[in-house]
Amino acid sequence: MTGMTGQEWPATLALVERNLLPLMAAANVRYLQIARRGLHQADGIDILSDSRSPDKLHLVGAWTLAHEMFDGGTVPQTAGDRLCSQHFKAWPLDTVIAELTQGRPYRHVMGYEAEETRRAARDAKYNTALRTGEYPLRVWDGGWNRGRAQAFLCELFGVNTWVKSACTYCLLSALLLCLDRTSHQQ
Repeated sequence: MTGMTGQEWPATLALVERNLLPLMAAANVRYLQIARRGLHQADGIDILSDSRSPDKLHLVGAWTLAHEMFDGGTVPQTAGDRLCSQHFKAWPLDTVIAELTQGRPYRHVMGYEAEETRRAARDAKYNTALRTGEYPLRVWDGGWNRGRAQAFLCELFGVNTWVKSACTYCLLSALLLCLDRTSHQQ
């Protein structure tokens, strides 16, 4: 399940459609793509796709992060609680998860890599009697960092660089892109 912000990198779209979606379809994996319907939670969410044979990544819903920023007269910011992720990922995902699980216990599997200790610890605070967060990249073979994951993707798909999923105008994304380029030049 993916919560769409509306401003993902075109390279991510191409990589996912060419490499991941065919694997998911072949394995009959149910994949939901969701987005906010409007500014307010009362506006609800849209299911952009719910498929066991996905072949297209639907990046843009009715209400995007850009709409929210323009409406609020603001620009991307890095200070604070990453409200963009809360508004466009956490809340829509939690809404669909609650509907799907109907009060039953579930595992919430997140792709935090081995070096994302703070993110995993913060996410684990949301565990309840029903929700158990799991972080496979942090435990596989002693933990997979970004480099190990990149090497795996390169070996599996022949892709030298897999762009980290992020909004195109995110300041954190720009920083990560600079760090990635720097590490590849060394």
